[in-house]
Amino acid sequence: MDAPKIVFPDIAKGPRFALDVDGHYGSNTIYFIPLEDHYLLGLLNSSLSHFYFQSVCAGLEGGGEVYLRFFGQYMEGFPVPRVDDTDQQGAKARETLAQMAKAREQLEARLATARTPLDAENHRREAARIDDQIDRLVYDLYDLTDLEVALVEGSVLPA
Repeated sequence: MDAPKIVFPDIAKGPRFALDVDGHYGSNTIYFIPLEDHYLLGLLNSSLSHFYFQSVCAGLEGGGEVYLRFFGQYMEGFPVPRVDDTDQQGAKARETLAQMAKAREQLEARLATARTPLDAENHRREAARIDDQIDRLVYDLYDLTDLEVALVEGSVLPA
């Protein structure tokens, strides 16, 4: 448990994956993937991931909203595109996605410590811009067509 890991809640409205490098312990409502992998973190927090999990996860309804259950059986099936290091374009996309996921993670930390509402709003705008860039990279990694992207973006509700 002390090793770096990707953590996520048992129940959430959408993907809420985070990297824990400080060795925190979770309760029975937290799951983890024992990897320090920003590429995977970027994939898991993308709009395409949200679309996937909305399609496969069991849902709990309450207050007019659906809360997804992130059980292992749903996580196991998540299709992670393998990028061969000999594929320069794919390797570059993987590295770019990892860097963007790191930037997004750092932005979350700054948002949590924003001193003014204006700072917080600026951080949220920057986060949305990075999220859009991550989504574009993820769509390319999965070779989605414009129609498939439109389907994903039309069906994903903000978390």
